[in-house]
Amino acid sequence: MSSVAKILGGEWLSVSLGGGSKIILNLNAGASDVQAGSTYTGLVRVAVGGMTDDMHVTLQVPEQHDATSASVIPSSLYFYAYVGWENPRAQTIRVKDNCGDPVSATVSSMPDWLLLNETGTGEFSVSCDNLYLGKVSSYSGTIYLRDDEYGQELAVSVILEVDDSPTTVASKHQGYYDIGAGQVRYFKFVAGVLDCQNPIQMGNASMADQPRTVHMLIKRGGMPTIAEFEMTWLLAPSDYDCTSGQWVPAKTSSKDLYWKYNIGSQAEFVSIGEPMESDTFYIMLYNNGTRIVLHQRLTVSY
Repeated sequence: MSSVAKILGGEWLSVSLGGGSKIILNLNAGASDVQAGSTYTGLVRVAVGGMTDDMHVTLQVPEQHDATSASVIPSSLYFYAYVGWENPRAQTIRVKDNCGDPVSATVSSMPDWLLLNETGTGEFSVSCDNLYLGKVSSYSGTIYLRDDEYGQELAVSVILEVDDSPTTVASKHQGYYDIGAGQVRYFKFVAGVLDCQNPIQMGNASMADQPRTVHMLIKRGGMPTIAEFEMTWLLAPSDYDCTSGQWVPAKTSSKDLYWKYNIGSQAEFVSIGEPMESDTFYIMLYNNGTRIVLHQRLTVSY
């Protein structure tokens, strides 16, 4: 003989035997003894063929909401990027009403260094424009949105930090690096020049058969800047004349800068033969192009 009985539970729970071995549970969330936002537990005892088992029942009644406003989640984003490396992973912001339902929204304004892509109702994918990676070390700004339901202005603060720390290289170094449009990548080494027969030599070669937009600028004692690249871009490359013991043409304000720019497909090759004490040298690979990522080979020997 089978039986079923409610041991624990209010008006919201009733039980009965169905046909065969079926047990019917009736949950009445509209009963007078339940309230929105509450959780209730019950216990049902089933007896079949002399065996008894207990069934625990839980009823969760959701909150009752009237949508009256919208907000954006999260309200702040943080990105961290390395110069010359991949863009940081995109992040998502969502506009929802106070009941948790998505609300469509329109972007009012955003910083130039961000990219936004609408991926759903009130949902946007936020990423960084790699044209800006490496131009400065940090950015901060705000995305402003206006929800289409309540006309509220919503704000998301965004910070992008760019790590331009130089990579230390040693003699006989050969490495391959992706340099995106507008990006820079820094390297450093410590060396001196004993004589003109033992120069410091550096090579910058593109691994693609296309016009060169990644250029190499070397500076002794400090990190070269894009402004210094632009200053030297139209200047003739200086070469050290071992016979006369001087630079031709002579170095003036750019005496601690070394370059030999080439816009063709062949490699850029810089040799420093001027005798000097050991010092720290910094190499900047800078892609002054606008649309492509180039795979570069950097070689250093001293």
